[in-house]
Amino acid sequence: GGQKTTVVSAPPPVTGGLQFRCQCLSNRAACSLKLGDFAAVLDDCSAALAAVNTAPMDDEARTQLTLKLRLRRGTAYAELGRLDDALAEYDKAYEIAPENQGIKDAIVQLRASRGVPLPSPGG
Repeated sequence: GGQKTTVVSAPPPVTGGLQFRCQCLSNRAACSLKLGDFAAVLDDCSAALAAVNTAPMDDEARTQLTLKLRLRRGTAYAELGRLDDALAEYDKAYEIAPENQGIKDAIVQLRASRGVPLPSPGG
């Protein structure tokens, strides 16, 4: 009977907590996208995008996470028929990764009915 119980608690995260949260939101958005819950995708991506620039992380990690969030949010907007919002997200993704053929193809497809040209990188 006289066992001692030791409570072990994890130390609070000093750095990386916000980065981890942003990554979790991004991952959950990816799952919601697969499940067709586009409103949840918008909520999670918007929350992560609002925080990603203040999260302590290196520039490459921030860029890659931002790119994923923009693409996921753009896809959700497109699925909801909000094509102008989708294009805005894809345009921002294109600015991040102009070499990405998938982004170019998505923009071309969305813009085809509007006769709007592909944006030039950096401008």
